[in-house]
Amino acid sequence: METNFWTQTLATIRKNLAAILIASAAVVAVQLSWIAGPLATPGSASVTESGFCVKAVGYEGEFEGDRAFNCDGKPSAPVLSLAAPLAGSTPACVLRPGALGMDPKITMNWAVPAEMKGYTVKETEVGIMREGVIQPINRDLLGAVSTAGDPSKYGTTFTAKQLSGGLAGQAWTFGIRFVDPKSGKASAWLTGTAAMGNAGTNPTCSVGVVK
Repeated sequence: METNFWTQTLATIRKNLAAILIASAAVVAVQLSWIAGPLATPGSASVTESGFCVKAVGYEGEFEGDRAFNCDGKPSAPVLSLAAPLAGSTPACVLRPGALGMDPKITMNWAVPAEMKGYTVKETEVGIMREGVIQPINRDLLGAVSTAGDPSKYGTTFTAKQLSGGLAGQAWTFGIRFVDPKSGKASAWLTGTAAMGNAGTNPTCSVGVVK
């Protein structure tokens, strides 16, 4: 009789401890959603004896031990991940200084990667680095940015003089990235960093990827 009492007591303690741990995990999940700000739906957690459910923009799932499944039993939509534009190979970036370096133009050659099939230049935005951060710019600003080609090979040209003064001896970093038209989610930037010396001497241009 005494053995059954202690057995039932231990079982009750284990059950209550599991519920406490699950509730604590759910609270942490909600707090993380608040930290994430606009990426999450505030207060989107519920607790059961077997697990907890968390819903947020870009994620929906329910946890039970080490298993995860949908809160409503339906398949979750995959988290959207956009690949950056693919740098061209010959060459990826070219700086043309113009006469005495007074009209520098930077052309970035790029393509739509296979995983972004269906995207075109219409689903991109361009930017310029200012104070260490790439900031989007108006593509049609005084005709300072132009793009020609097709998804297999685009060439986007930036007129540095119109965008940043174009002074001799200056360096510039421009960027191109994809933007999903429905969610507004953006890929990393494909960047072109160009520089030249006085009167347009020693022009250089290199590409990179910036998140």
